[in-house]
Amino acid sequence: MRLSALAMLGQYDALAIVGDPDERTRTHNVASDPLLDPVIRGAVERARRTPETAQVRGPLALADGRTASVMLIAPVIANERTRAVLLAARVLRSFSTADAIAAHSITDLLAVDLVRQLAARREALERKQALALYELGRIALFSDDLSETLQSAVTVLANMLDHDVARLWLMRSAEALQLWAAYPQDAPPLGVLRARDHGVLSEVLVQRRVVRVDDVAPDPWVPPEARALLVAPLLDRSRPLGLLVLGRSSQPYSAEDEELAGVIGHFMARLVLVVTRQADQNAEGASSRVFAEWHEERELLRS
Repeated sequence: MRLSALAMLGQYDALAIVGDPDERTRTHNVASDPLLDPVIRGAVERARRTPETAQVRGPLALADGRTASVMLIAPVIANERTRAVLLAARVLRSFSTADAIAAHSITDLLAVDLVRQLAARREALERKQALALYELGRIALFSDDLSETLQSAVTVLANMLDHDVARLWLMRSAEALQLWAAYPQDAPPLGVLRARDHGVLSEVLVQRRVVRVDDVAPDPWVPPEARALLVAPLLDRSRPLGLLVLGRSSQPYSAEDEELAGVIGHFMARLVLVVTRQADQNAEGASSRVFAEWHEERELLRS
């Protein structure tokens, strides 16, 4: 939806739509990010908590060189949740009660547009998820080497689901994790570590849930290029099999990404179980063939 048209409709000199914290602010005729002003940022945060329209006085630099003296703040509510906040500004003109009512009509238009965007985003996410799961299933069907399969799987996850890094750690013992696959295939500082020595890893294994890390601190298990992380458990019922670590170097993760990481972690756990079982069966078959050949040679020597 064009913000210039909404600004004309409401007779605003400038307009901004402040979305979720992990989304960029859309603006029309605003010189810089309005959230840099602590007064405006506080008003926006209050609008998220309480569905009320309010006026804020204070200077806001506009892109056309003028300065707005008053702003109207109104929440955009869709699906019973505040999805964004409308910030309308005027130069040398105030807002009346009628303007507040008109702002509600504009936020209703924005809500309809946001619902459509959310539905399209959800549909695209589900298509991407389905394709990634299909590729993982195909890898599991046509490979019986655990290391090769897991390396192919993390490469698929990184490339198809917009992750810059992906690492798969499997339980080596009750307390130790061993790195089995990484994308990119760079050697980490540690190939084996104890989960209890690293708070996030311990939390994921104990609570059996995905943990999102938005402010990444340096740690031996953390890919150096990652600025945001998702850590998902791999579980066989309640038994932990390992951890899937996904990271991005710039773009933050959303709640939808966190939900998808849980689904992928569940699928990766099934993949580990299937390929491990296939490898064990192949090993047993190879041992049986060796024994049969040895038995045949022994019988030939006796005859």
